[in-house]
Amino acid sequence: MTRTMILALTLALGGLVALAAGCCSDDTCDAPCVDGGAGDGASGGICATERTLEVSSDPIVNLFVKGDKLLVVHEHGVVLLDPFGRRLVSRPHPSSIHTAVLDGETLVVTDKARATVYTPALKLVRTFSIPQPCGVSLIVSGPRLCCFGKEGSATIDTQSGEVLASGTHSSSNPRPVHRVPGTDLFVTTGYAPFYYSLYFIHPATGEDTYACDEDTYSKPKHSVPDTVAFDRGGRHMVDRTGIKYLLLDGKTTGNRCFQQDGALASVPDGSYFVGMDDDAGRGHIVGLLGSGGELDCKTGCKLMRVDVAADTVLAQRPVDLKVGAMLLVRFDPLCGGAAVAYSDDQGVYRVVRMALK
Repeated sequence: MTRTMILALTLALGGLVALAAGCCSDDTCDAPCVDGGAGDGASGGICATERTLEVSSDPIVNLFVKGDKLLVVHEHGVVLLDPFGRRLVSRPHPSSIHTAVLDGETLVVTDKARATVYTPALKLVRTFSIPQPCGVSLIVSGPRLCCFGKEGSATIDTQSGEVLASGTHSSSNPRPVHRVPGTDLFVTTGYAPFYYSLYFIHPATGEDTYACDEDTYSKPKHSVPDTVAFDRGGRHMVDRTGIKYLLLDGKTTGNRCFQQDGALASVPDGSYFVGMDDDAGRGHIVGLLGSGGELDCKTGCKLMRVDVAADTVLAQRPVDLKVGAMLLVRFDPLCGGAAVAYSDDQGVYRVVRMALK
């Protein structure tokens, strides 16, 4: 066999291997090619202990994990990153993005006047007008977009763009809203920072209705943490200090929805999750555990994965982040750890994937 024939055969075999693996390099890629030397393409190669995937001057609005890929929503556009940080798709946005929310196969980003719906692969589905800028937003069944702004709330059908209902649940000073997994309920501290409240989005009318809150009248007046996560099926909510709340049926408990149910021993006194996220399907919480006064990692943090029901630390390791003004932590099932977006002490925005074995 001649040298030319050997070379041709080698290239052909390489192409067949690439096709068999689903390897591609365009914007529709589902299984991107692995760079030489970057790893073996299996989870062991992708899941380096710590991998910086993106560095940008464009502020980060939100971060989502979808399979082995990351969706990074910047103020001026949305990008889809492969496991090694390569941009598969980049969608610039015509005006500043205010909010972004992902649920299942629906990604919605909002600016001051419009909502844009994408698939997780960043294929444009539709755009529609919104009645006011959203301070915070979430998606419930339907899928329906719930937009909370200075003038109240609106529930919008993401398929037609029709405003289904308007409410008085305003967000002049936006505070996070958290959907209880698998339900049309959401938790917030928006009206009263001293306790948690539970609201319900009606499946037929789309109206947001107050359900009940936490019995805090005998407690000292102090703001409760906005950072929370849920265990398997949303039975418990856990705040950043490790306190567990059993979610109750307010109709049978005198308008009480939250009952303190102990605390995670895996979160010692004086420690707290700087950022945290849950995987409702597994009952695990992943977070950056810090200590001291400020909500940052200046005195050091540990990345931890905790089984809530068993109150067991499944994995942990120290991390060193120079966190500035913002930080987002998302559970990363591919690497068993977290994808973290933050601004560093120089004001640069970074996305880092951190594995836990």
